Amino acid sequence: MCNFYNITSNQEAIHFTAMQVILRRQEDLDTWLQAPWAEAKDLQRPLPKEQLVLLPVAP
Repeated sequence: MCNFYNITSNQEAIHFTAMQVILRRQEDLDTWLQAPWAEAKDLQRPLPKEQLVLLPVAP
């Protein structure tokens, strides 16, 4: 499943005005889809720097 919800970006990001929310665990996906907004909105956070991997863009 893919969902785009823009949040403030990490400083390492290429696009500094927005970064998509990435749900990496099944429990986060379940929360995002089923929990009340008061709980689900806490998933809107940048990944820690050590969990980001920047890949080159193919020409």
